Amino acid sequence: MESNEINSSFFPSPPSRYRHFTNRNLSLAQQLWSNSNTHEYQPFDAVAQRQALIELSCDQSNQSTGSLDEQKLNELQEIDLRTLVQPPNLDWIRDRGGWTAFGDWEPWPGMASRATLEGMPKLYDEGMERKDALRALLNTLIHSYIQLLNVLGMQGPPSLTASTQPNQPILPSTTDQIVSHIELAAFNMHGLCNELRPRQARETLKLMMKEQAREKREKARLVLKTCDELKTQLLALRSSDASVSLSSQLVSMKNQSSASCRAKPGDSSGNPSDEQDQDWETLLSAAENF
Repeated sequence: MESNEINSSFFPSPPSRYRHFTNRNLSLAQQLWSNSNTHEYQPFDAVAQRQALIELSCDQSNQSTGSLDEQKLNELQEIDLRTLVQPPNLDWIRDRGGWTAFGDWEPWPGMASRATLEGMPKLYDEGMERKDALRALLNTLIHSYIQLLNVLGMQGPPSLTASTQPNQPILPSTTDQIVSHIELAAFNMHGLCNELRPRQARETLKLMMKEQAREKREKARLVLKTCDELKTQLLALRSSDASVSLSSQLVSMKNQSSASCRAKPGDSSGNPSDEQDQDWETLLSAAENF
């Protein structure tokens, strides 16, 4: 019995186009683009590109590309080297009638949205909420998987129960039907997830904007905190400078008073030392209050 090949991966392989981006091809593309007389759009001409590559190969001063043999020229004949160094151009897509994405050819103009999942039947109602449809498909997937386990446990693999007569047609077994149903449910879930991409993009953008707003508020808070700390330090420096200046003035006044008292020892009109001490205490208390 021929085995049915099931593609267990729902994510496509990388496009084979990445193999064209070699250092040699990029160098050739850059030189073709720089030697071009006009950078305006022109349809891809494989013959003109081949002739330009032959001229580059014949140039002995061109050490980066070297010589191109016939096989290499034939390989590059199907590649538009301009697309390796220039961004995609809508005119190119229109001229070619479509584009290639992950190995699949997409015609231009674009077809209707893939609501039919490449012609596969839908297992959900169009009017259902996408979240409810995904939940229902998940239940279907689990139920089908349990059925598959029961069938395999009771009957074994299909190859053990299939008929060995060469003329008898091979009918799809119960296992094949369940596996096909599981695959169909999985593709339906994949299609629904693709339809939710715009909503996912909106929610992701909201989260990014909220995160940016939070970071900006945090930066503003740190700036305000730094400003408050600088203001406190400036006030402290101002107070310390004023205290030092006042203390130096008081010390100078006290020294002058002591010198005048020593200059007039016979003056008996009161006790100048006591009066000066009182004035000094008053000034000191004023300085402390300041």
